[in-house]
Amino acid sequence: MKKPKIGIVGYGMVGRAVHAWFTRAAIYSLHQYADGMKDVNKTDIVFLTVPTPFHPRIGYSLHALMDAAKRITGRKIIVLKSTVLPGTTIDLQRKYPRHTWLFNPEFLRDKTAVQDFLKPDRQIIGCARNTARHRRAARLVMKLLPPRPRQSLSSSAPTVFSQRRSSLRTWCTICASASTRITRR
Repeated sequence: MKKPKIGIVGYGMVGRAVHAWFTRAAIYSLHQYADGMKDVNKTDIVFLTVPTPFHPRIGYSLHALMDAAKRITGRKIIVLKSTVLPGTTIDLQRKYPRHTWLFNPEFLRDKTAVQDFLKPDRQIIGCARNTARHRRAARLVMKLLPPRPRQSLSSSAPTVFSQRRSSLRTWCTICASASTRITRR
C-alpha cells in the first residue's frame, strides 16, 4: 500500500501540533493558507482541527467544522481533532457518508502542544461506525500517529483507580464518623 497523503484543515494550536509530525502535509487555513484547500482535496487522510468554541447557552459552535466538512471533496478518511460533544462524528458520518469519519481527541496543553502531540501518553481513535471500513481506517491512522510509550494506559489505570477508590473510602469513613451525609450530584 502506498503511503497516504495527509491534509490538515485548521492551523491553530492543534493544527500546528499535527503539522509538526506530518511535516509534508497539505494545509488549509482561512487566515494563513487560503489556497490550500485544493491541495488538501488531493490527500487521502484529512485531520480536521478547526476551532469549536464553547458558548454557555448553545454549547460547542460547529460552524467552522461544518464549513470545512462541506469543502472536502472525494472520499477521505477524516480525523476529527476538534473538541465536540459525543455523537458528533456519527452525525457527520450521516451527513457526509462518502467519507470515513474518525475521532482522535487531543490531549494537548497550550504551552506544550507540539511536544504533547509528538510524545503522547496515549492515542485513542474513535470510529463513527463499527464497520470493516472504519476499523481499517482507524488501524491505518493509529500506525501513522506518533507512537505512545510502551507502558499502556490500561496497565497504569488500575493503580490510579484503586488510589481514587481508597481515597473515597477514607472520606466516607471520615464523614460517617462525623455524622455527615454523602449525596450524589
